[in-house]
Amino acid sequence: MENSIKEKNYRRLGQNLRRIYDAEVALEADHPSKRKILEFILNHFKEFCFKKSQVFKQFFLEFYYTGSYFEGLRVSKATEFDINVVFKLLPDMEYLIHELEAPLSYATLQLKHPSRSSFDVPIPFFDDASYLIGKNVRSWFQSLVESFINNTNLVYPGLLEVKLTHSGPARTLKVFYNFVWISVDLVPVFAIDAKLLQRFTLDHIPDFKEDLRDKEIWPIPSYFLKVVAFWLVKKHPNPQFWNDSRFGLLFIKFLGALEMHLEANHLGHILYPKFNLFHSLSPKTLMALKRRVNAIIINLSTRPELAYKLFKVPILDHRLS
Repeated sequence: MENSIKEKNYRRLGQNLRRIYDAEVALEADHPSKRKILEFILNHFKEFCFKKSQVFKQFFLEFYYTGSYFEGLRVSKATEFDINVVFKLLPDMEYLIHELEAPLSYATLQLKHPSRSSFDVPIPFFDDASYLIGKNVRSWFQSLVESFINNTNLVYPGLLEVKLTHSGPARTLKVFYNFVWISVDLVPVFAIDAKLLQRFTLDHIPDFKEDLRDKEIWPIPSYFLKVVAFWLVKKHPNPQFWNDSRFGLLFIKFLGALEMHLEANHLGHILYPKFNLFHSLSPKTLMALKRRVNAIIINLSTRPELAYKLFKVPILDHRLS
């Protein structure tokens, strides 16, 4: 009897979460116009760099659209875009990959032979030992982006201002379009042969986690929630486990996995499990968040309609009394 009640509640929770997705998580109607301004800026950036830098022209491969928006995980407002600016090594550049056990520094790339350029321009990416140096790549890329912003007059309907900031490896264009600020993170990356890598990541990340974190003001980045999901997928790799009809139960499973990591004061990186992503959070903070997650699990498991209150969706509020 108890199991049948739980199953019924999980089904109701799944139905409620779908309604919440339609009301709150689904993208705003005008997001295609923001995609168009993004493509306009990227095309002009590429044209500028081709004229400005022989190195860029020789090594550029493509723009790779990634992040929440392009992976179907964007929550409501399309105001953040993640773009990998992908470079390739030249055909005559044979290289070695050395994978490391040190966290946050997963591998190094070293040319088998000293880099040679087919044109009279030095290649700024490598050190004297022919190692690819991330700092060199970022510095070179930063100068290109700055030159683009300072020397290009971008004219597009509704485009009011473009300025530059940076955080970590990303160079962020702040685009003021139709009186809304849009962030475009440009990250320089190199494409390599995946066969040379021994480690791997998993590919399935359920929805809703970022929206819940934002509504609850949890003191952890959304990336941590993705890592929790990665571990859950690794624990349950069978696709049948992730059947869409079990949506409500899967959401509770995810919260349970998060609670387990919080109780252990440890969330291992998916590639380097010994590296604790929670290392900068105090035990007090982790315990408080663990208690909150536990309360959410209990509430949603017994009263699925509370999902509307949790996600602050003002529909069917009359059912919450």
